[in-house]
Amino acid sequence: MTPATTLAFVRAVESLAMARANLAANRPETTIHDAYYAMFRVARAFVAERAGARPKTHRGLGIAFGQLTRDLPAEERRIARRLGVALDRRVMADYDDVASFDLSHAAVALDEADAFVELCRRLMAG
Repeated sequence: MTPATTLAFVRAVESLAMARANLAANRPETTIHDAYYAMFRVARAFVAERAGARPKTHRGLGIAFGQLTRDLPAEERRIARRLGVALDRRVMADYDDVASFDLSHAAVALDEADAFVELCRRLMAG
């Protein structure tokens, strides 16, 4: 891994830790935000290493990541596809005027982010 990729994983682990703290503090929207950014950081590092470029938008990142992971086994593809779901959830959590998430939603977001970061770690190691 490049130094930039290593830093991305460090920052992702920090985002996951912040998400756990926010979940414990009953802040579901902030948990969802932090969980997404853990995924974002490792996905961007993965795409940069595999494709040689960083997409300019969050949606562009999702497309590029999807293209690079389309041949994974079914269970890994299922985890990889959660990036788009996480982005949609994060946008709603960040910008909706009325809170629409509870702790169960936030816990799912955190679990998915954990699985996603671990998937990216395995993909980058292999």
